[in-house]
Amino acid sequence: MTEDPVARLIGFDVDICAPTRRGRTTLHTFAFLDPVPGGWWPQHVPTEKQTRVLQREVQARREIRERGGDPGSPGWLVRTPARATYPPGPLGKDPHAVVHLAAGVDIQSGSLAVILDALRVADRHEVDLRDIKVVVSQLGSHINEFCEARPSARRHTQAALYAEILRRCTTLSVSE
Repeated sequence: MTEDPVARLIGFDVDICAPTRRGRTTLHTFAFLDPVPGGWWPQHVPTEKQTRVLQREVQARREIRERGGDPGSPGWLVRTPARATYPPGPLGKDPHAVVHLAAGVDIQSGSLAVILDALRVADRHEVDLRDIKVVVSQLGSHINEFCEARPSARRHTQAALYAEILRRCTTLSVSE
């Protein structure tokens, strides 16, 4: 009896790291828990600062709602909204939801799921935050097209897109 290759990868995790003065720190960890596209779940607890930012946005939206406004409408926001650290559920649930990875680094959850899938295929457990920024800036439109494509069309471009993503994720070596 052969082992299902997708089942073997359930529980695969990828750490998003950043350099510090004394080495590296893990900012976020995502685990592949569902054998569906975008089945990545956040595993890292948000920092206190991220939690405060999220609470401020929730409070701002609550105040807008109490005044009779639409909290989803940008015109009603009196302050710049902070973004939630993670959308609820797996990353693939709402591919257009925004994930806040660090100051100035916000990425659509569908795009992040594609990047994490490429790393999973290459058996890489760590990626540098700067590499994610490079991938999004250089391949963002291609990744968005890939996310919007039908599954049959995705199969044809998947290997090439994953190779381009991996070519740009070079800060951390495979042996680390």
